[in-house]
Amino acid sequence: ITTQLQLADVLRAERDVSGALEILLRVRQIREHAPGSAIDHMLTRSTVFCLLEIGRIDAARITLGPPPYPGGLAIAAALVELADNEPDIASDYLDRYRVDTPRRLLCTSLMQARIADAHADDDAVDRHLRRSLRIAKREGFVHTVVQMASGLVDRFLPICASPDDADYVARLRRANGHGVGIVDLVRAAAASQLSARELDVLSYLPTQ
Repeated sequence: ITTQLQLADVLRAERDVSGALEILLRVRQIREHAPGSAIDHMLTRSTVFCLLEIGRIDAARITLGPPPYPGGLAIAAALVELADNEPDIASDYLDRYRVDTPRRLLCTSLMQARIADAHADDDAVDRHLRRSLRIAKREGFVHTVVQMASGLVDRFLPICASPDDADYVARLRRANGHGVGIVDLVRAAAASQLSARELDVLSYLPTQ
């Protein structure tokens, strides 16, 4: 199952959202994972990311289910709220997110930048992006940045403080040219070949 989920993530990163959703649908139908397990959360997160990528906020909410959400789904829940123009609710979910790894710290910083951007607080956006840049460059994260905050990638340029920063941001911009970004309604219709009915079935299938 883990291999299939990783393949789905790769396809989503290559903008093959239809292929990713088909894999996730098959994994859900197998139901060989325990409810509430790490695999269960990975499957839910991947499905939510795909549904947001094609603009299906309603289906993403159904996939998440009702709150409260476990820590493993806090970022996914926050992304749904940001997509639905609810930055304050997204911020509430972040407050419950345990930051215990560099990737989690990066995700939190990027989400805080997006929330600040929704509130038109440019100073806060720059502050959170500077921290994100330090973490991402040090750890070598590229896909995570593009996935969580594709719309803010160009805003890293003015805050570069060294040639190394500029080189890293160039990598981000190249990746953003063909990588995935959460929620792009402009290309929503073209991104998936699944029918509306198939998407509804996917969102209603329980992860357990």
